Amino acid sequence: MITRTLRGGDIKVYINGQLFKPVVSLNFSLSSGHHAISGIDYNSPFELAPGPTRIKGSIELLRARMDGGLEGQGVAASHDDILLEKYFTLALVDRITDSVILYVEECVIIDQNWNVPSKNIMTGNATFEGIGWANEAS
Repeated sequence: MITRTLRGGDIKVYINGQLFKPVVSLNFSLSSGHHAISGIDYNSPFELAPGPTRIKGSIELLRARMDGGLEGQGVAASHDDILLEKYFTLALVDRITDSVILYVEECVIIDQNWNVPSKNIMTGNATFEGIGWANEAS
């Protein structure tokens, strides 16, 4: 029986159309960009006006030997090629229904943080920002 509740294990992550296996977890935040429009000598805003929409998130991932990290997998640009960096696409797909939960266009990696514990697995966290997105309701 298929449950209606999505679980992390039911989601596949695709980057540039390819299954991205090193992902341990992913979180994202969507912002409508609304901001208050105020008037002179009035404490309460007159309305909440739409502003620039944004999507930001982070991907926790494992690092494998000889994979080159995000640069080696074509997700982020190397130091010498940062001015030539290209956008990537990100898709979250339900394994059971094969429906797209989230599709983000024109993403870039903003930051990378790597953890190298002496007696454990090397893991990283990469923050990203995208320009446009859609989900199964779009």
